[in-house]
Amino acid sequence: MALHSTDLRWGTLAKLFHWVMALGILGAAAFGFWLGDQPRNPATFKLYALHKSVGITLLGLATLRLVWRAFDARPLHAPGPGWQRLAATSTHYAIYGLMFAVPLAGWAMNSAANFPLQWFGLVNLPALVPADKVAKELYAELHELGAIALLVLAAIHIAAAWKHHLVDKDNTLKAMIPFGKPDGGSGTAGLLAALLVGALVLAPVGESMAAQAKAAAPAAVAAWTADPAQSKLTFTGTQQGEAFTGRFKAFTPKIRFAPEALATSSWEVAIDIRSADSANAERDETLRTADWFDVARFPTATFKTVGFRAGAAAGSYIADGDLTIKGKTRRIALPFTWKQATDGKAATLAAQVVLERTQWDLGLGDWLDDAYVGRKVTVGVSLALKR
Repeated sequence: MALHSTDLRWGTLAKLFHWVMALGILGAAAFGFWLGDQPRNPATFKLYALHKSVGITLLGLATLRLVWRAFDARPLHAPGPGWQRLAATSTHYAIYGLMFAVPLAGWAMNSAANFPLQWFGLVNLPALVPADKVAKELYAELHELGAIALLVLAAIHIAAAWKHHLVDKDNTLKAMIPFGKPDGGSGTAGLLAALLVGALVLAPVGESMAAQAKAAAPAAVAAWTADPAQSKLTFTGTQQGEAFTGRFKAFTPKIRFAPEALATSSWEVAIDIRSADSANAERDETLRTADWFDVARFPTATFKTVGFRAGAAAGSYIADGDLTIKGKTRRIALPFTWKQATDGKAATLAAQVVLERTQWDLGLGDWLDDAYVGRKVTVGVSLALKR
């Protein structure tokens, strides 16, 4: 096969650019649309990095292809009306333009979102535009719409090629297939050979993408039920220098947790503040007043996780979440340990964190003076869980 194109046939390098980029564009587009529907987690971000790297590669190939096109010949146009030639030329120009516009819009979107851009983990690429939330949304729309337009034009291009082959019975499609003679036979054998080679080339790529997609898919996260008789939510403070411990008798934990699936684990805990019991009726009544929990207006406190991290020790973790008390929400980091039974059907969770009560306006007015009631409160959680 000749490297350069002739009047009858595209050359080897032109064919290589055409088929590699065709498969790459279709794969990257399908992969990108699939990614858009996936949950945002570390595994998915790795797949986004792969998608970006493929896009940068296609941008580089488009540049090389355009340079080669400037020095290479091209097969003669098939006979036909002028409008058909104009349509073919316009479609080709539009496809070339979008081969540059789509990845550049994606690069600009990444830059405007203030994300780093690495090519297959080897080279850091510079930002095209400054970070800007509004611009990021604009580039995202351009990237998506450009991809859709490119797929539509590719479909038109494919349909036109088959029209030339099946209806006009000319050399247009046969000139681009990797095998077969352009001036003899129907070209069917060459097309089948091209499809076979394409399948062989795509098979390992498909397997790799499937493996990465499987890794990105959220692992099944168990829903755990707390045993009320064996679970506790306690608080320890100081009053006149002496420690006291109380507990919330009524709280509802919704726990979905798996150490191997931190990205998709979640907690939601609702606490009935009216159930606070510190073994002192006068103190408990004070805790319900407006200066403290103001239970008349805010009877419930909540804790909702936003993410999990592994701790330094085996079986230890940190739950990052929003704690809402008295209508005020603060982000806290809650260290905890997790011990699961060998049969996987039972687990224990133990957590402890020190909070500054004034961050939630607990203890207003004269109570702000910590000489009587300390500002530091230790919250403890002990859950016996089963599924």
